[in-house]
Amino acid sequence: MATTNKKENGSSSRVFIIAATALLVFVAYSMFLGYRLYDQLTSTYNNVQRSIVDVSTIKDNLLMVNRDVLMIISGTGSIEDNVHEISNCFDDIDRCMEDYEEVEDRDEKEYRRYNQAKTFINAYHTKIQSFQAQFMEGAQMNEGLNLDLATARVLYIQELQPLQITAVEMFDAAKDIGQTNSEKQLSEVYRTLYIFIGLMLVALVGGEIAIIVIARIAKTQSAKLDKREKELEAFDSKLKVSKRKMNEMAVMNILTGMKNRYAMDEDIGGRLESDNMCVTLLDIDNFRQINDIYGYDFGDEFLGMVSDKLKEEFGNDAELYNIQGNQFCMVFHDGVATSQAMRLSEKAIQVMNNVYTISNIGLQLSATGSFYNYHARECANLSALLVKMISGIRQGKSRGGNVLITVM
Repeated sequence: MATTNKKENGSSSRVFIIAATALLVFVAYSMFLGYRLYDQLTSTYNNVQRSIVDVSTIKDNLLMVNRDVLMIISGTGSIEDNVHEISNCFDDIDRCMEDYEEVEDRDEKEYRRYNQAKTFINAYHTKIQSFQAQFMEGAQMNEGLNLDLATARVLYIQELQPLQITAVEMFDAAKDIGQTNSEKQLSEVYRTLYIFIGLMLVALVGGEIAIIVIARIAKTQSAKLDKREKELEAFDSKLKVSKRKMNEMAVMNILTGMKNRYAMDEDIGGRLESDNMCVTLLDIDNFRQINDIYGYDFGDEFLGMVSDKLKEEFGNDAELYNIQGNQFCMVFHDGVATSQAMRLSEKAIQVMNNVYTISNIGLQLSATGSFYNYHARECANLSALLVKMISGIRQGKSRGGNVLITVM
């Protein structure tokens, strides 16, 4: 029996190895073929784009050369400037032709048409240089006056313009041939792609066979997998707890134990468009003096005591937030009437005015508040709402503080 089991295990192992090897060969070949297809498609596309850009740039420069020649024979503008522009255009044309020639595997017919266009451009360039020399020499002999414009126009119509038009037509023809050739190449690539898909299907079939073999082997590992799964579930549970704590820390002011501004935005940001609510912003007057005189640790403890008192007195009537340092915000529950919310806000200022003893030092600071009976759609977001309320705080502090301002 043991010998039989060993033979069966050995046979299963060999089948698995053969299936896995075959699958790896198929996958490797498919990846190689996919890379080749991608490279070929990219190369063909880039060549087409380069050709289009180069031909378009050459045509644009030929049109600009033609414009400058017409300006010369019409006596428009500076001859020297026009000649300089013509020279720059031909430099750009030469650069584009060099770039065009760098692309390999062009169709012979396309390249022949391109060479014809290049010949016409060179002849056009030479003729323009001769024309410029004659024109400028004649202009100098006539003490700055233009050469016979009628003669110049005849020369342009009979010799220059035909060369320019023919060169443009030749480049268009070369571009059309190149695009047709590229379409043929893409068609061949797509045919190869179908073969690639077929190979992938074969690889999938081989994969299915390998999966069947692996499934038989996996049965012996089920106990270990179950144990591992339980360990992962326990780890996932711990991870969720940690994530929840991190989320709480993100919306909680650790010092005061109150929700922060981000939490306030999450709580009421979506309600500003549709709900009415009473909101009060509270700011401790001259709080910076505590930090300056007693230190930041002392000031933090003072804030903690104030926040604890606020939660004790008003936690049932409003959601409390410590949005920034010594600024606290109260968003009253829907069941609290406006008049009651106003009275509670005034009481909150009185609570903040209490004497708080820290390290045998009694401190009493006043507070300034702004009360806002908010109606739906009055503010686009929380920032806009707080800007209005902070404006009320500033107004109250300008009066000496220890007052509740109603935001209109």
